[in-house]
Amino acid sequence: MNGTAASCDLCVRIARTERGENPFSVARTTTGYVNLGDIQYHEGYTIFVAKRCVNELHELAKSERNAYLREMAVVAEAVFHAFKPRKLNYELLGNGAPHLHWHLFPRHAGDRRRGARSGVTRASAGLSPAVRCRRRKTWPGCVVAYWRPSTTPT
Repeated sequence: MNGTAASCDLCVRIARTERGENPFSVARTTTGYVNLGDIQYHEGYTIFVAKRCVNELHELAKSERNAYLREMAVVAEAVFHAFKPRKLNYELLGNGAPHLHWHLFPRHAGDRRRGARSGVTRASAGLSPAVRCRRRKTWPGCVVAYWRPSTTPT
């Protein structure tokens, strides 16, 4: 772990998920955690966080890295099927939170700022808490429906 769990925001969120205290938690996988974004920049904005706290993808052992990337692709497929965007954008950054995680931004035809870079602005419409809750309840089934037998969620 790069630092202590108390100093890493994503490690703190993982601990909250494990205690059942993360209202945005959708699913656990073998290598990570699926969460709806706290702020829905775009309807269905999802974050896939690695279980292990590392800064860079290459810091994972090859087998773990391959499994994480396979699972990320399955999570992305589930996001696509659950939210039916016209385009799904992917980001793996880490300069804001040095814990390996992917941002998945479903882009819809009705996005207010069609040309805006994903996640940079709050100008695009967010989901109401009621809609977010309704989506969250149907989301895990979608993740499981698109899961490959070789990467069964934990």
